[in-house]
Amino acid sequence: MFSTSLLWIASLVALATADGHSQCTTGQIVCCNDLKSADAVANLSSITGLLATEAGLFGNVGVRCSTLTVIGEGKSCIANQQPLCCLDNNYNGLVSLGCSPINAMLA
Repeated sequence: MFSTSLLWIASLVALATADGHSQCTTGQIVCCNDLKSADAVANLSSITGLLATEAGLFGNVGVRCSTLTVIGEGKSCIANQQPLCCLDNNYNGLVSLGCSPINAMLA
């Protein structure tokens, strides 16, 4: 009984860590060409309609983002894009607000 429970728990942990979403519990994973602080993004208000002070509330900004693609069996970003965990604030792929880098490579 104990060994069956232990095996079941180990399987769940393996699935959770293999998914990649376990590193992004507050938003969605996107692939962005660049990550900048909200203060460093020029003309943010003209792109998003937000004032610079409002954008500052969201932290880092992902620039030129797309959704995570499925390549083969794994999930990954293409070319020089980096995986980021962002809030659901995507403005036609130009920027995503509230982003933080995902440390582990997605496979």
